Amino acid sequence: MSFRINVVGRQTNATAGAGYLVVGVIDNNAGTTALVGSVATTTVGEDVAGWDVTVTADDTNDGINVLVDGAVGDSVNWVARAEIVESCG
Repeated sequence: MSFRINVVGRQTNATAGAGYLVVGVIDNNAGTTALVGSVATTTVGEDVAGWDVTVTADDTNDGINVLVDGAVGDSVNWVARAEIVESCG
């Protein structure tokens, strides 16, 4: 399946924010879920350089994990919207 994930973060006690676009492909072959190739992450905008988003394969649950990082000591509200295209065969 292919995925396209828009992720935004907003610091709760200041004016910092960030936006990311993550695109990739994941597959389950013979019971093993793994990324196909590399995930492409575009930083659309970012006030704090230490913030980041990472997408990994979750073989245990046959899905994807979306992991976000804010700067140490920051309280950040994160929201993600995923568009998934899947083919079964």
